[in-house]
Amino acid sequence: MAISHSDQRGFPSLLSDLFNHLSTLVRKEVQLARVETSENINKAMGSIALIVGGLVFVVAGLTVLFNAVTILIIHYGVSPLWAPFIIAAGGLLVGAVLVLAGRSGLKAVSLAPTRTTSQLQQDVTAAREKVR
Repeated sequence: MAISHSDQRGFPSLLSDLFNHLSTLVRKEVQLARVETSENINKAMGSIALIVGGLVFVVAGLTVLFNAVTILIIHYGVSPLWAPFIIAAGGLLVGAVLVLAGRSGLKAVSLAPTRTTSQLQQDVTAAREKVR
């Protein structure tokens, strides 16, 4: 079997090629992480826009509903002075619970490029094994 010229390169040349390929790989992985993060942020922004749009209608509907319930409890004998405060307190309590539950669901970790990070860790492990 004949050995080609490229197979006869010395160790320094092979090591140089290895580091060049690793450098290129890391640059590509960083680019991929940026793209993945950008995509995740764009998805989040689109979702937030839908939530804000929905909230506009929810606020309008709740305003009418709260007014109707206020009139209803006045009809059943609650003082017209206290009825709006009772309804507002109930609405604020429910709103606070919902905000706290939603806040716990929004974590910055979900925006991190998890696929790319995992792939980069695998690449580093593979590179370490190749160098040994």
